[in-house]
Amino acid sequence: MKGRRVRDLSGGQQQLAIVLAEQYFDFAYGLEDEFCVLNREESVLSKPASAVAKHETLERVSI
Repeated sequence: MKGRRVRDLSGGQQQLAIVLAEQYFDFAYGLEDEFCVLNREESVLSKPASAVAKHETLERVSI
């Protein structure tokens, strides 16, 4: 339900950016078009979703 609401925010527009800070990785992973992972204000991963494996992203966001 939450995922559908987040997707609906774009209203079908291709030029809308939504920054999602989410504590539940599996939920957030299913919503992305592109990942940008920050670590202390530095980008440590920035790729289209189709170019990044789930385990690669999870390694970058886990503490």
